[in-house]
Amino acid sequence: MMLPVASSTARPSVEAVLEHAGIKRFFKAICTGDQGFPSKPAPDIFLAAAEGLGVEPGEAWVLEDSPAGIRAAIAGGFTPVMVPDLVQPDDELRASVPVFGSLLDVKAELEKLAN
Repeated sequence: MMLPVASSTARPSVEAVLEHAGIKRFFKAICTGDQGFPSKPAPDIFLAAAEGLGVEPGEAWVLEDSPAGIRAAIAGGFTPVMVPDLVQPDDELRASVPVFGSLLDVKAELEKLAN
């Protein structure tokens, strides 16, 4: 399974979080806010990550912690997955996208899918 990550955060911070959670190996393309992409809900950063993988958006998950990021993932044609941080999803968002409590929960799901 090949996954991209796209974050408005600078690359060193993104890589540190993925490494700490033990999931960095799942991500083959990483696009970050220090690369000059427009802000979410514009899907540009996600589209660039998918292009870096050589996959169509519909073939990739987007892990996102904000409603604006979820809207960007949907606008780009991706499968959105929410891992809330500061802003919790409302009932409508919870009904429309998978919501995980932590990146460790995402890791467990990815490991199930990979087997």
